Amino acid sequence: MARPFKQGLSYFPHDTDAHHDDKIQSLMALYGAEGYAFYFILLEKIFRMENGRITCGKLIEKAGLAKTIGITVEKFELILASALEIGCFDVNLYDNEKILTSNGIEKRIFSVNNIRYKDRNRKIKGKGKGKLKLENEWKTHGIHTENSEAAFSLFWQAYPKKQAKGNAEKVWKKLKPNAQLIEIIIQAINKAKQSNDWQKDNGQYIPLPTSWLNAKRWEDEISQPKSGADRITEIMRREK
Repeated sequence: MARPFKQGLSYFPHDTDAHHDDKIQSLMALYGAEGYAFYFILLEKIFRMENGRITCGKLIEKAGLAKTIGITVEKFELILASALEIGCFDVNLYDNEKILTSNGIEKRIFSVNNIRYKDRNRKIKGKGKGKLKLENEWKTHGIHTENSEAAFSLFWQAYPKKQAKGNAEKVWKKLKPNAQLIEIIIQAINKAKQSNDWQKDNGQYIPLPTSWLNAKRWEDEISQPKSGADRITEIMRREK
């Protein structure tokens, strides 16, 4: 019997100076320790979910969360309104679908699930059971790929020239990369970062991310940086 696919995260970063964050400071200024507890207890519940999301639209859902935090439903709704206003969670997603999450949360979940998938796929292939289908595996476990802000964030984080982000995101949405293509794109970027073209003149020749995506540059053959010995040989050849 296959080992169950682990859901969510067992822990998430919680710095010892987290209370100095501007958003948390705002919640604490308005609601004291209840504001602090509200935010981090919700984060614990959100990060336990495999897709980094919880629904919070029905009264019974709010009541359950309020009880866990130790506040009334009325206080919960009041703090929630403030948390959405100051950007603790994605306000548009909550307004449209009553879902609590954020781009940062989904990006972290996406990255962890990606690592888990690759490890699981490696073990299964090692046992001779065949290759898992990447896209189906990700969709089964709630990992968003197509038109995903989390997926685009991985691209944007990896790409070294951060210009014209809005244009790049439009191209990304048109491209609609599946899980396998996202993996290829990220690997191609990491490889290109080591190339001569991307390293010389402080990255002057790195193409804009929009151009790179439009031209499908992840399909390029990338020349690797020359070793020290190769560079010395080239210099000596030029001096002859």
